Amino acid sequence: SASIKPGGDIEAGGLAKGIEILRTMQKDTPTLSQLIERLGEMVEAKDKYDGVSIKSKQKPAVRIMNLHKAKGLEAPIIFLADPSGENDFGSTFHIDRSGELAKGYLAISLREGQYRTVPVAHPKNWKALADREEKFESAEKLRLRYVAATRAKSVLIITQKNKRNNTNPWKYFDEYIESKNEIPDPGSQRAPQAEEQLILPEEIEYAEKSILENSDLIRKPTYQSYTAKDYAPEWMTKIGQADTIIDSDTSEVIESLAVEGGQHGIEWGTAIHAILEYSLLNPELDLNRIAKEEMRKNDLDSGLASSAVELVESVIQSNIWKRAMKSDRRFTEFPFEICLDESESNSLPTLIRGAIDLVFHEPDGWVIVDYKTDIVTSHTIQSAVKKYSPQVLLYADIWKRTLKEPVKESGLYFAAINDYLSVRFQ
Repeated sequence: SASIKPGGDIEAGGLAKGIEILRTMQKDTPTLSQLIERLGEMVEAKDKYDGVSIKSKQKPAVRIMNLHKAKGLEAPIIFLADPSGENDFGSTFHIDRSGELAKGYLAISLREGQYRTVPVAHPKNWKALADREEKFESAEKLRLRYVAATRAKSVLIITQKNKRNNTNPWKYFDEYIESKNEIPDPGSQRAPQAEEQLILPEEIEYAEKSILENSDLIRKPTYQSYTAKDYAPEWMTKIGQADTIIDSDTSEVIESLAVEGGQHGIEWGTAIHAILEYSLLNPELDLNRIAKEEMRKNDLDSGLASSAVELVESVIQSNIWKRAMKSDRRFTEFPFEICLDESESNSLPTLIRGAIDLVFHEPDGWVIVDYKTDIVTSHTIQSAVKKYSPQVLLYADIWKRTLKEPVKESGLYFAAINDYLSVRFQ
């Protein structure tokens, strides 16, 4: 259905191309979940691929192939050409195909004169082996004739020889062809000559100008795209500043649970997010097994799995997590995409994409939570809140306008110190 709407040929072609790209990834991507992750990366344009049309750009053409290559193919008009070359000189080899491994037997002969050969060496019981191979070859020729006779959708044209038709591989169709259906030989033909076209200098100049104008038009963007994280600061300057209200689960700073981010800070955060998502969906899961798998997937030291489990278990004991578990409408890593028009973005239409870490519903409205795995202390938490609050407030605004339901609360959960802080507009 996608291919019938405007631009649908590109969308359908892109889908087909995406499937082919995923198929090529299978040998390096052993699990279905990893393939789905790669598909998500393609959707998020982390790996850019050009779109293709589902419609072929090639004009109808004549394809020349042997019968083996023609198996499974069809065409409106089929010519069975080259009516020569079928000769029976007997078998010179035999393939035993009865076992798991094929075995080959070869007879050696020397040519004497133009048409005569003299056997020199052959396997034991060669006559029986040769007869068996000839039966196989006869059956194979019958199968190939079936292929030849069934490739045409509309018209099948079989070429014949005026003389020595006995070497014609298509002679077996003679008895089924009525003489009135014979097509006379058209003789030698020449391809039609294209009429010469006179192009004036003014036409060339006009075409060059049009190409340049169209190129400039194509390069001019018609929309802009951001992740919610990147767009949040710009959005915040248009809306107003954020004020924070601290509602900590605990005032104790749990430094021992912090893991040095360094060059793997992003990977560590990704792993923690994934383990939390599994925990919310199924609290009975073995966190140790999940943590080890996430360390492996994110190229982290497997020894960090125990620290990850300890960190996640501290989150599970938090008040905000317990509130989420009581809700019958809760979601983790909830993806969204929304387009802001020119009036909202003050420029081009703006596409915003992202994923909300945790959202759940309470009787008086929705609660939006963004996890943070940064190393923070009681001295640096205010600056961290200032840095991240625009993002979670943008999440809340998008959720409210999409569902048309109130968002009662939005906040940041700092896993390293087990602190949840709600934020709101000033």
